[in-house]
Amino acid sequence: MAARGKNNPYYRTREQLADDVYNVLNSDKLSLGAKHAVIFETTWLWTEIEGKYTGCQYWSKKACAHLHESETIKAKILRHDHVVPRNYIVKRFLYGDMMNSEEVYSFLKTNLVGCILLKSEDDYLNEIGYQRKMPSKWNFGDNIWSRYTEAEIDVCEIIWEKKKGSVLENT
Repeated sequence: MAARGKNNPYYRTREQLADDVYNVLNSDKLSLGAKHAVIFETTWLWTEIEGKYTGCQYWSKKACAHLHESETIKAKILRHDHVVPRNYIVKRFLYGDMMNSEEVYSFLKTNLVGCILLKSEDDYLNEIGYQRKMPSKWNFGDNIWSRYTEAEIDVCEIIWEKKKGSVLENT
């Protein structure tokens, strides 16, 4: 899903996305399928709110070698991954204990994190059974990076200069 710019009439802030999830979960007029659709879309929008590649805060160290490639090249060799797979987030909301609006925001902020990987790293996660799964004993509240740790994928944090879309700092 392409990021929606702030001038797009459908753009929502992270706070608005969290409020939408809270309101959808508390609606008795929406079907389970409608609730799933809203939460599922939120999982994409949340992690790409600053951009799918440029703007994403976390990159694997191997992917960092491609920070300055064009968006077309990035789309061929990189993958925007959800550190906690989206299906875990969706199921937690649909089948877990209810949360108040502040808890929804905090939960999303803590668990819904994007990370840019090389396609080969994404393929490796799939090979070892972690493309859409967390380690078997993992629970919310545990280290969200555990599947990357087990796959030996090292991650760095990128601090972007907002106005230029360029790297300000790479830690």
